[in-house]
Amino acid sequence: MRSLLLLTALAFAGPLLAQPTGSQPLLVQFSGVVVTDSLMPVPFTNILVKNSYRGTMSDVYGYFSFVAQEGDTILFSAVGFQRSQYVIPDSLNENKYSMIHVLGRDTVQLREIA
Repeated sequence: MRSLLLLTALAFAGPLLAQPTGSQPLLVQFSGVVVTDSLMPVPFTNILVKNSYRGTMSDVYGYFSFVAQEGDTILFSAVGFQRSQYVIPDSLNENKYSMIHVLGRDTVQLREIA
């Protein structure tokens, strides 16, 4: 009888122990596309999690996907474009998050050399 009671208690306690705690950030499948202000894709954009070595690079069509945590600051940089950043929200309902990220062009006016 005791062993049956113990097995029943363990069966119901297992799922409760597997629940994420409030102190641990949840993992999120973060994906999207990087575009210009005219909605043209920005290929080969570097996408990194701030203060870490995790990240990815967008493909030739500007698409990217990688695993991040809620609250991570994501840095976007590409040649000819201004750097920008985005913070993944802490209050997600799912473990997936998608976005369209617009990068502004980085132009510099140079003096003409005669």
